[in-house]
Amino acid sequence: MKINQSEFKRASLDVGLSESTATALWAKLEEKIADTPRFNLVHVLYYFGALLAILAMSFFINQAWDTFGSLGLLIVSTSYMVGFFVIALSLKPSPEKRIPIGLFATLGVATVPLVIFALQKWGGFFEEGRTLSYHDFHVWIRSQWFYMEIITIIVGLFAVRYFKFPFIVMPIAFTLWYLSMDIAPIIADSLGYGLNNINPDQFNSSEWNESITSLFHLRKLTSLFFGLAMIALAYRIDFRTRQDFSFWLYLFGTITFWGGLTLLDSGSELGKFFYFLVNLLLIGLSVFLNRRIFVVCGAIGTFSYLSHLAFKVFEDSILFMPMLLLMGVSIIWFASIVHKNGKRWEAAFINAMPPWMQKIRPLHRIDL
Repeated sequence: MKINQSEFKRASLDVGLSESTATALWAKLEEKIADTPRFNLVHVLYYFGALLAILAMSFFINQAWDTFGSLGLLIVSTSYMVGFFVIALSLKPSPEKRIPIGLFATLGVATVPLVIFALQKWGGFFEEGRTLSYHDFHVWIRSQWFYMEIITIIVGLFAVRYFKFPFIVMPIAFTLWYLSMDIAPIIADSLGYGLNNINPDQFNSSEWNESITSLFHLRKLTSLFFGLAMIALAYRIDFRTRQDFSFWLYLFGTITFWGGLTLLDSGSELGKFFYFLVNLLLIGLSVFLNRRIFVVCGAIGTFSYLSHLAFKVFEDSILFMPMLLLMGVSIIWFASIVHKNGKRWEAAFINAMPPWMQKIRPLHRIDL
């Protein structure tokens, strides 16, 4: 809700506040939200600069960096990481410095995987004869990245606890998403699949295909349950913090869960219908938790199922064209109804909740 000072003053006078009290209250509110992350030029520049630096130290690390050698890369990356944390610690804590301090701490956490990669490469942790660059970390799913991810999460948790800046959770949640994929080969090895460093030359065609199929299925299940765990953790944090530390966990947790669920296609119509029901549940969950990522994934999944009905189930039927037309018109109609009555429906839905459910519903968070 957006409101200007004159509207606020009129509303304050309507409820019996004096003009001086309304003016003082407005000044206090302005002071309170002065450094709240929001969409203005200063904050866009802050976060754009941070994201650019994170990309520079992660996705855009190319093979040219290999010219430093493993020891050189370790020295350079450690210097960057320490430098970011030193800057964050050296800045004097104040409301106007709060965001720069938090962003430099975030950069320090985002550099940890590069430091651990260089340390592992220098120490000969990776297999001989296999040339790996840091860019592979963002391309290939491998169990060798496990220690990089675990140490990054640990350092990130310490940084969050010390600096108390919600954006630091972003690299933690992103790393958890990577971990959900890279941990599957480790689980497979513990179950005796022997898929960690599988070599296709060691198997005949049928064994190779069976092994790869088993690993992919395990990765889907791992993603599904790992995403659920991240959502549960975010839900838990929602009750314990005044600031919104759970946003990034909800975001990557939902993507991880929904991605695993979507890829777990049983091929049966009953399985697809169950997928449709879960996506409807996600849409309802978005209202309960006040998180839009659930409605985004739920809407995409629902549309995917409806498209399956239109293009597969009724493809050779005379009902194909009417079903497709009905789906398009229904979406337009539903969007107009939601636009008109969405807030009222949401309020009615919340008021209809039993007391025990309202108690377990997270309240609105302050995005600081």
